[in-house]
Amino acid sequence: MDEPKIDKIITSKKQNTSVENREDLDFKAESNKMADVSTKILKNESKGMIDKNKWKKLFALIGIIVVLLFLIIVLVAIPNPEEYEKFQYHGFNFERTTLGTTFIYETSFDILRDDKLVAYSLKLRKDPRTLEKIPANFSYFSKEVYVSFTPESTNCNGTILISAFELGQYLGNLGVNVEAAVTENYSSNVSIDMNNSLNSTNAALPIMNCTNTKSFVIMVKPFSNQTRVYQENKHCIVLEAQDCKVIEVSEKFILELLEKYRESPNLYNLLNS
Repeated sequence: MDEPKIDKIITSKKQNTSVENREDLDFKAESNKMADVSTKILKNESKGMIDKNKWKKLFALIGIIVVLLFLIIVLVAIPNPEEYEKFQYHGFNFERTTLGTTFIYETSFDILRDDKLVAYSLKLRKDPRTLEKIPANFSYFSKEVYVSFTPESTNCNGTILISAFELGQYLGNLGVNVEAAVTENYSSNVSIDMNNSLNSTNAALPIMNCTNTKSFVIMVKPFSNQTRVYQENKHCIVLEAQDCKVIEVSEKFILELLEKYRESPNLYNLLNS
């Protein structure tokens, strides 16, 4: 065979081999690109799944925190029912009950009346623990008293009626003879029924205050600068209240009187000498 022909054949084979190599390289390059794209897609999908899992965990954690906070608030806001409804106040065992929608604080014990033990029940509208801050200081009392109201008492509407009723009822249950009175002349006549209500009437009440009589007087003043119970003289106890809060001061007086009674079961040891 001629040498030129051999050279042509060799050259042709080299060219064919070169083309095949280029094609292989191009295929590999394309394959690598596709592999890179697939890898990126897989990474993005994987990242999306991780992000979704993170959000799920975050929401679950927030839900747990909200539930825990709610439970803490509920436990703090709602005290133990036994501790809240039954308690002791200065040696008296009180229980909170309801009268309709109104809370009533009730205690009962035996008292000595006419040399006999008699069951005594006290029902207060105010929690006695909230009355602790009201000052009360008196030493003299009597088995016959006048509960006397100032003229402006009629402006207190329902609270003065409740106060008159409570004072009349609980003092009467102790064996005290209670009569209603006024501290001075009213422009219109007023009647205070110590066991019922306060109403306008033509029947005049006696005028009783701390200075015009030697009879024992409990004077109720609903528009004072402070709320307190104090002894004006041996014949007079004053119940002062701010803004018609006569129920609070009346119940504080009753509680203080009962404490003194417990110390000396014969109530009349408190009589003025």
